[in-house]
Amino acid sequence: MDFLRYYLNRHPHIFPYGCIDDIHLLAYHGMRIYNLILKPCYFNSRQVGHEKITLVKQNSSLLEIAVKNANQIASNMAKEGNYNDAVYILNKVVDQIKNGVLLKESAGILKLITAQRNHMLNSALPVSANEAVTANLQRVKVMRFNGDVKNAIRLFVSTLKKARNMKLGNSDLHDVLTLAVEFSLLTVAFPFARTASARSNLELGTLQAAALIVEALGDKTNQNEARRVYHYILRQKCNNNVPAGQCMHITSHLSDYSRYVLFHKGAPSFNEVVTSAGIKTNYTQLMSALGFDNIQVQVRHIETVQFKDPEDFWSKYSDIAKPVLLQGFVSFKTRHKWTLDRLKANMGSFVMSVSQSADIVPRQWTEDCRAMLFDCDDAFSENALFFQSRLKFSDFLKSIEESPVDKSSRLDYIFGPTKKDILLDDLTKEVEKYFPLDRFNLDQRNGVGEENNPLFYMGGPGSGTYFHYHSGAVNVLMHGLKKWFLLPPQTTHGPGAMDMRKWMKRVYKSLPVRPLEVIQRPGEALYIPSGWKHAIINLEPSIGVAFQVGENMILRLPTKLRR
Repeated sequence: MDFLRYYLNRHPHIFPYGCIDDIHLLAYHGMRIYNLILKPCYFNSRQVGHEKITLVKQNSSLLEIAVKNANQIASNMAKEGNYNDAVYILNKVVDQIKNGVLLKESAGILKLITAQRNHMLNSALPVSANEAVTANLQRVKVMRFNGDVKNAIRLFVSTLKKARNMKLGNSDLHDVLTLAVEFSLLTVAFPFARTASARSNLELGTLQAAALIVEALGDKTNQNEARRVYHYILRQKCNNNVPAGQCMHITSHLSDYSRYVLFHKGAPSFNEVVTSAGIKTNYTQLMSALGFDNIQVQVRHIETVQFKDPEDFWSKYSDIAKPVLLQGFVSFKTRHKWTLDRLKANMGSFVMSVSQSADIVPRQWTEDCRAMLFDCDDAFSENALFFQSRLKFSDFLKSIEESPVDKSSRLDYIFGPTKKDILLDDLTKEVEKYFPLDRFNLDQRNGVGEENNPLFYMGGPGSGTYFHYHSGAVNVLMHGLKKWFLLPPQTTHGPGAMDMRKWMKRVYKSLPVRPLEVIQRPGEALYIPSGWKHAIINLEPSIGVAFQVGENMILRLPTKLRR
């Protein structure tokens, strides 16, 4: 069993490493069935490949494991300067814990992290010039995570001017280049990128950011230099001696690299179109009542196209990682099956995860039911879930009907896996037509378990999800209207977790790259290329399903970037 333990501990879908204590082979009937004896370290794990895994509950209570998991995730975030998201998680946990010992532990960590954040922002700078640069770069990261993007960029630019003639250490160079990519300040970071591309002892993220900046801004010589770095990364970091998970991580990052260069140089243009076509209702008053004071309903940056042949979609959009709305993706006959009465009949007794919209992303960090070591309903019954409730679908519908249409609304949202055989046959055929496995690749599509099922979503006006990203996806809307915000890979959107109402007020107008916006109508499918960040606000009660279709294996750069 040593080979299996080695494989599981290094597989990209098992995290964190080292949770496995012992493994026993239970049976073999055409499929290996393993019993994993797990240390009570973290709340999350994942199924692996085609193997069926049963998980054994430890002596520790689910609540204790959940709290320790949340504490550890928050502590790790704080170490990276992400105090905002750490505080978000811990506040949610502290508000709900009844156990005095666990409450004291989480509250103590919350107090420490809050003090660290205040010290980082308010303490005097070191006298040494190099140490002052280091301190300012840390402050920039804290400010960006807090949502103060405008002042973070201002401090970052002034810091780079002071550091231009300094010899920065590898850690500071990493922060300079990765922040420059996030803020799209490629020009000001170009000299630092040239310096980094000449070093061979830098970590992967630094080298990738350096190569990205040099290729995006440089001439033919610079671009050849970037490609040298690109191939160096592959040779050094992705060879036969490296576990497959690490290699996948690198190749995924390098495809982000290509998409970023594509967006900044030689990208097909995104023209802003102000239109009221198909929008028959004025949603401004409704959105304002819910707390969205400056939402723009009529702005559209993403093209809406009706394709007769998937080849057109591949060549003009997916192969160059360009988002697009596929019009007429779902027939009226198929949409008609998705009436509320039919949903109640087919799904009324299903128990599903329901979260406040702002908690969808933190839920994925800490207690994704598709990835948990233990049954989600067991965890809920033991009060070990902090970012979701478990409700029957019929009960959720009732709660939506009774929800107030004002700023006190919880904006509850269902966003999670559903059964593949529920109302999805026609949709699945259409998805497979545009996203065949010989062009798009996602391990989970051939895997087993709930995490591989399409994601069903439903919510009332104002509900939705905050910014997140993953491999390529197609989001199909059956009923309602959805307002989308999209950002290209690696550009900043501000805090990792935030209520979209706060984001609209505090962050939206200060972003260095303006989000692409579009309204999605019933029957349309939005293609989101891998790595593109996206957030959603429902303008009406909305119902639909999302399919993850994976990395496009035929991604290419436009002709303008070829030499």
